[in-house]
Amino acid sequence: MPFWSRKPIGTYVRPTTDWFIHQRARCSIETEELSTDYIQAFGLFNNSTTGQFLHVIGMIGNFGDQPPSINVAAFGRYIAGSTPPNPDGDAYQTATGPLYASDPMPPGIGFYGEAEDPTFVEVTMLTLNLLVQGWYPPWDIAVIPPNWEWEFYGQEVGYYDDLVVMFDYYWSPD
Repeated sequence: MPFWSRKPIGTYVRPTTDWFIHQRARCSIETEELSTDYIQAFGLFNNSTTGQFLHVIGMIGNFGDQPPSINVAAFGRYIAGSTPPNPDGDAYQTATGPLYASDPMPPGIGFYGEAEDPTFVEVTMLTLNLLVQGWYPPWDIAVIPPNWEWEFYGQEVGYYDDLVVMFDYYWSPD
């Protein structure tokens, strides 16, 4: 369970915990056949049509079936629009869904592709050195406005055979 917390401002009827649990969603992106000809990126795009913001509260990554020989640096940044498709046509799958099966489909779409013009000096930076790594800090990792994407990319990510990234988030008007 993450340590983050946020109390809505204004008048509300439901308990805070009930509101958050029914506003939670997950988006997973998986790819198997990778090229190393480009900087690979995973992204969560906010496709909300009602002005909802996506608050990323956690991430889990499965970075392949072989242990890395080096520490992998990964970076997070905002981009307008969505991640462009990868130039080599690498296959990927994405799925988004609410935490409760009976809740409506949440906003948010996962993308996998090429990071355009990566700077490698982003505000969000992680060092990955485990096969499976989870990140649930006691704060929001990113707050994504409508028609924007939070992109997670890294140069060494392509050394792995299988990649799975899951974004854990909730949505709310800001």
